[in-house]
Amino acid sequence: MNYKVADIIVDIEFNYKYGVKRMSDYRYEGDRPSDFSVRVTQQEIEESMKRCNDNFPASYHEWMCVYRSLCIKALDYDCLFMHCSAVCLDSQAYLFIAASGTGKSTHASFWRERFGERVVMINDDKPLLRYVDGKFYVYGTPWDGKHHLSTNTRAPVKALCILYRNDENVIERASVGEANFMILNQTVRPENAEKMEKTLYLAGKLLESEPCYKLGCNMSVQAAEVAYKGMNENED
Repeated sequence: MNYKVADIIVDIEFNYKYGVKRMSDYRYEGDRPSDFSVRVTQQEIEESMKRCNDNFPASYHEWMCVYRSLCIKALDYDCLFMHCSAVCLDSQAYLFIAASGTGKSTHASFWRERFGERVVMINDDKPLLRYVDGKFYVYGTPWDGKHHLSTNTRAPVKALCILYRNDENVIERASVGEANFMILNQTVRPENAEKMEKTLYLAGKLLESEPCYKLGCNMSVQAAEVAYKGMNENED
Protein backbone atom coordinates (compact mmCIF):
# COMPACT_ATOMS: atom_id res chain seq x y z
CA MET A 1 0.00 0.00 0.00
CA ASN A 2 1.30 3.44 -0.92
CA TYR A 3 1.64 6.31 1.52
CA LYS A 4 2.84 9.89 1.04
CA VAL A 5 5.25 11.04 3.75
CA ALA A 6 7.30 14.25 3.33
CA ASP A 7 6.17 14.31 -0.33
CA ILE A 8 7.83 10.91 -0.82
CA ILE A 9 5.72 7.99 -2.01
CA VAL A 10 6.51 4.93 0.08
CA ASP A 11 5.14 1.43 -0.44
CA ILE A 12 4.73 -0.09 3.04
CA GLU A 13 3.39 -3.54 3.83
CA PHE A 14 2.42 -3.97 7.48
CA ASN A 15 2.08 -7.29 9.26
CA TYR A 16 -0.22 -5.75 11.88
CA LYS A 17 -3.32 -3.57 11.62
CA TYR A 18 -1.88 -1.04 14.05
CA GLY A 19 0.40 0.45 11.39
CA VAL A 20 -2.32 0.54 8.74
CA LYS A 21 -4.64 2.41 11.11
CA ARG A 22 -1.98 4.93 12.15
CA MET A 23 -1.10 5.65 8.50
CA SER A 24 -4.68 6.24 7.38
CA ASP A 25 -4.26 10.03 6.91
CA TYR A 26 -1.18 9.45 4.75
CA ARG A 27 -2.69 7.01 2.22
CA TYR A 28 -1.72 7.86 -1.35
CA GLU A 29 -3.98 6.88 -4.22
CA GLY A 30 -2.48 9.01 -6.97
CA ASP A 31 -0.67 7.96 -10.13
CA ARG A 32 2.92 8.48 -9.02
CA PRO A 33 4.86 5.26 -8.56
CA SER A 34 6.42 4.62 -5.18
CA ASP A 35 9.91 6.01 -4.61
CA PHE A 36 10.89 3.03 -2.47
CA SER A 37 9.43 0.18 -0.43
CA VAL A 38 9.65 -0.69 3.25
CA ARG A 39 9.21 -4.24 4.56
CA VAL A 40 9.89 -5.37 8.12
CA THR A 41 10.34 -9.06 8.82
CA GLN A 42 9.08 -10.91 11.87
CA GLN A 43 12.70 -11.53 12.82
CA GLU A 44 13.41 -7.79 12.86
CA ILE A 45 10.36 -7.24 15.05
CA GLU A 46 11.47 -9.93 17.50
CA GLU A 47 14.99 -8.52 17.61
CA SER A 48 13.59 -5.07 18.37
CA MET A 49 11.51 -6.47 21.21
CA LYS A 50 14.53 -8.23 22.72
CA ARG A 51 16.76 -5.19 22.33
CA CYS A 52 14.28 -2.77 23.91
CA ASN A 53 13.07 -5.22 26.56
CA ASP A 54 9.86 -3.25 27.15
CA ASN A 55 6.19 -4.14 27.42
CA PHE A 56 5.14 -2.79 24.03
CA PRO A 57 3.46 -5.28 21.67
CA ALA A 58 4.93 -6.59 18.43
CA SER A 59 2.69 -4.26 16.42
CA TYR A 60 4.33 -1.22 18.05
CA HIS A 61 7.82 -2.56 17.41
CA GLU A 62 6.94 -3.10 13.77
CA TRP A 63 5.67 0.49 13.66
CA MET A 64 8.99 1.83 14.92
CA CYS A 65 11.09 -0.50 12.76
CA VAL A 66 9.19 0.69 9.70
CA TYR A 67 9.95 4.31 10.56
CA ARG A 68 13.64 3.69 11.09
CA SER A 69 13.87 1.97 7.71
CA LEU A 70 11.86 4.75 6.07
CA CYS A 71 14.08 7.45 7.59
CA ILE A 72 17.28 5.78 6.38
CA LYS A 73 15.98 5.29 2.84
CA ALA A 74 14.58 8.84 2.77
CA LEU A 75 18.10 10.23 3.18
CA ASP A 76 18.50 9.68 -0.57
CA TYR A 77 15.73 12.24 -1.04
CA ASP A 78 17.42 14.91 1.12
CA CYS A 79 15.15 14.01 4.02
CA LEU A 80 16.41 14.02 7.60
CA PHE A 81 14.67 12.61 10.67
CA MET A 82 14.71 14.82 13.75
CA HIS A 83 13.59 13.92 17.26
CA CYS A 84 12.02 17.24 18.18
CA SER A 85 8.77 19.08 18.67
CA ALA A 86 7.76 21.20 15.68
CA VAL A 87 5.17 23.97 15.77
CA CYS A 88 4.06 26.27 12.99
CA LEU A 89 3.25 29.89 13.84
CA ASP A 90 2.09 32.28 11.11
CA SER A 91 3.17 29.78 8.40
CA GLN A 92 6.73 29.36 9.74
CA ALA A 93 8.05 26.39 11.70
CA TYR A 94 10.02 26.39 14.94
CA LEU A 95 11.78 23.21 16.04
CA PHE A 96 12.46 22.50 19.72
CA ILE A 97 15.28 20.04 20.40
CA ALA A 98 16.35 18.74 23.78
CA ALA A 99 17.53 15.74 25.69
CA SER A 100 14.75 13.36 26.68
CA GLY A 101 12.75 14.57 29.66
CA THR A 102 13.67 18.26 29.30
CA GLY A 103 10.16 19.30 28.30
CA LYS A 104 9.89 19.72 24.51
CA SER A 105 6.20 18.81 24.47
CA THR A 106 5.47 21.01 27.47
CA HIS A 107 7.19 23.97 25.82
CA ALA A 108 5.26 23.38 22.59
CA SER A 109 2.04 23.37 24.62
CA PHE A 110 2.97 26.81 25.95
CA TRP A 111 3.12 28.08 22.37
CA ARG A 112 -0.38 26.77 21.76
CA GLU A 113 -1.57 28.40 24.98
CA ARG A 114 0.14 31.73 24.30
CA PHE A 115 -0.58 32.10 20.56
CA GLY A 116 -3.82 30.15 20.26
CA GLU A 117 -5.18 29.40 16.80
CA ARG A 118 -2.15 30.94 15.12
CA VAL A 119 -0.26 27.77 16.07
CA VAL A 120 -0.44 24.47 14.21
CA MET A 121 1.19 21.43 15.80
CA ILE A 122 3.17 19.87 12.95
CA ASN A 123 4.58 17.03 15.02
CA ASP A 124 5.25 16.64 18.72
CA ASP A 125 8.01 14.04 18.54
CA LYS A 126 9.32 12.66 15.25
CA PRO A 127 8.91 14.96 12.23
CA LEU A 128 10.91 14.83 9.01
CA LEU A 129 12.95 17.68 7.55
CA ARG A 130 13.46 17.90 3.81
CA TYR A 131 15.93 20.10 1.97
CA VAL A 132 14.23 21.61 -1.09
CA ASP A 133 15.78 24.31 -3.31
CA GLY A 134 18.13 25.57 -0.60
CA LYS A 135 15.49 25.59 2.15
CA PHE A 136 14.45 23.13 4.85
CA TYR A 137 10.81 22.26 5.36
CA VAL A 138 9.44 20.28 8.28
CA TYR A 139 6.73 17.69 7.64
CA GLY A 140 4.21 16.10 9.93
CA THR A 141 4.31 12.32 10.28
CA PRO A 142 2.07 9.81 12.07
CA TRP A 143 5.00 8.97 14.36
CA ASP A 144 4.03 11.74 16.74
CA GLY A 145 4.65 10.78 20.36
CA LYS A 146 2.43 9.54 23.14
CA HIS A 147 -0.07 12.39 22.77
CA HIS A 148 -0.42 11.87 18.98
CA LEU A 149 -0.14 15.57 18.17
CA SER A 150 0.59 16.12 14.50
CA THR A 151 -0.79 17.50 11.25
CA ASN A 152 -0.22 16.13 7.76
CA THR A 153 1.29 19.33 6.42
CA ARG A 154 4.62 21.07 5.86
CA ALA A 155 6.09 24.48 6.71
CA PRO A 156 9.41 26.22 6.05
CA VAL A 157 11.78 26.11 9.01
CA LYS A 158 12.21 29.51 10.64
CA ALA A 159 14.61 28.43 13.40
CA LEU A 160 15.79 25.61 15.65
CA CYS A 161 15.89 26.00 19.41
CA ILE A 162 17.80 23.84 21.89
CA LEU A 163 15.98 23.71 25.24
CA TYR A 164 17.48 23.33 28.68
CA ARG A 165 16.01 23.82 32.13
CA ASN A 166 16.72 27.15 33.83
CA ASP A 167 15.20 29.26 36.61
CA GLU A 168 14.87 32.23 34.27
CA ASN A 169 13.81 32.32 30.63
CA VAL A 170 16.74 33.44 28.49
CA ILE A 171 17.57 32.91 24.82
CA GLU A 172 20.74 33.35 22.76
CA ARG A 173 22.29 32.01 19.58
CA ALA A 174 23.76 28.53 19.94
CA SER A 175 27.30 27.88 18.79
CA VAL A 176 27.87 25.69 15.75
CA GLY A 177 29.36 23.02 17.98
CA GLU A 178 26.38 23.01 20.35
CA ALA A 179 23.90 22.86 17.49
CA ASN A 180 25.76 20.15 15.59
CA PHE A 181 26.12 17.98 18.71
CA MET A 182 22.40 18.21 19.50
CA ILE A 183 21.24 17.58 15.93
CA LEU A 184 23.39 14.49 15.52
CA ASN A 185 22.18 13.16 18.86
CA GLN A 186 18.54 13.61 17.87
CA THR A 187 18.57 11.94 14.48
CA VAL A 188 19.00 8.41 13.16
CA ARG A 189 22.65 7.44 12.78
CA PRO A 190 22.81 4.72 10.12
CA GLU A 191 25.35 1.92 10.27
CA ASN A 192 25.91 2.20 6.53
CA ALA A 193 28.83 4.57 5.87
CA GLU A 194 27.27 6.14 2.77
CA LYS A 195 24.00 6.85 4.59
CA MET A 196 25.89 8.28 7.56
CA GLU A 197 27.79 10.56 5.21
CA LYS A 198 24.47 11.82 3.84
CA THR A 199 23.22 12.39 7.39
CA LEU A 200 26.28 14.52 8.15
CA TYR A 201 25.81 16.42 4.89
CA LEU A 202 22.17 17.25 5.66
CA ALA A 203 22.99 18.20 9.25
CA GLY A 204 25.63 20.57 7.93
CA LYS A 205 23.21 22.08 5.42
CA LEU A 206 20.64 22.55 8.17
CA LEU A 207 23.12 24.56 10.24
CA GLU A 208 24.11 26.62 7.19
CA SER A 209 20.52 27.32 6.19
CA GLU A 210 18.65 27.88 9.44
CA PRO A 211 19.56 29.76 12.66
CA CYS A 212 19.86 27.79 15.88
CA TYR A 213 19.22 29.20 19.34
CA LYS A 214 19.39 27.84 22.86
CA LEU A 215 16.69 28.63 25.37
CA GLY A 216 17.07 28.33 29.10
CA CYS A 217 13.48 27.95 30.19
CA ASN A 218 11.26 27.29 33.15
CA MET A 219 7.87 25.66 33.05
CA SER A 220 5.84 28.79 32.35
CA VAL A 221 3.96 30.26 29.40
CA GLN A 222 6.39 33.18 29.50
CA ALA A 223 9.01 30.82 28.05
CA ALA A 224 7.07 30.77 24.77
CA GLU A 225 7.02 34.56 24.63
CA VAL A 226 10.75 34.80 25.29
CA ALA A 227 11.50 32.12 22.69
CA TYR A 228 9.36 33.73 20.00
CA LYS A 229 10.76 37.22 20.53
CA GLY A 230 14.32 35.93 20.65
CA MET A 231 13.98 34.06 17.37
CA ASN A 232 12.40 37.07 15.69
CA GLU A 233 14.52 39.86 17.19
CA ASN A 234 15.53 41.21 13.79
CA GLU A 235 12.00 41.23 12.41
CA ASP A 236 9.89 44.36 12.18
